[in-house]
Amino acid sequence: MYKNLFSLKSRNLTHTGEKPYLCAVCGRGFRQSSALKIHMQTHTGGKPRVCDICGKCFGTCGDLKVHKFIHTKEMPHMCCICGKGFRYALSLKVHTRTHTGEKPYICNICGHAFLTYSHMKTHSLVHTGEKLYLCSACGKGFVTNKDLRRHGLIHSANKPYMCSLCGKGFCQKSQLEPHMMKKHSVQKAYICRVYGNGYPENKL
Repeated sequence: MYKNLFSLKSRNLTHTGEKPYLCAVCGRGFRQSSALKIHMQTHTGGKPRVCDICGKCFGTCGDLKVHKFIHTKEMPHMCCICGKGFRYALSLKVHTRTHTGEKPYICNICGHAFLTYSHMKTHSLVHTGEKLYLCSACGKGFVTNKDLRRHGLIHSANKPYMCSLCGKGFCQKSQLEPHMMKKHSVQKAYICRVYGNGYPENKL
């Protein structure tokens, strides 16, 4: 039996999926007013829970608890298939899909499937042509942050990929092999994974 009418009402909302308490800022719904109150702290910036190890502040006890796993190295969520541990339940859920092959997020333009919503959202930029990641040095735009980081090497003085035949350095691995094939008539180049140097494959 339920202790009071409030407990019964909350239980019924769980079954119906109804979320009558709406956030006035973002419109997100909640089953209980207490949950809405906690959520509002994400908009107001209120973070009353403080980590006693590093002093970082959090809005909820749950967020603080998860944060402390970083200090304790605890991985409470374990994959029952391979045994790999995760700090977050969501991370485990996504990881499990690598075993099951499930890709629930489908691009409505080309039908390509993805493990996570964020991957699908990034992919959708290919269709829209949006380039949200801008280079601070030259202003060139890129679809993904990974592409931006790779491009950033062009502006860097660091050129880790070195041609063993002429000593010329390159920012990216993809630039070294074409150089060796075009300038030195190398049919195929081997790029050292440790030092980044390029060698004619027939010289190894």
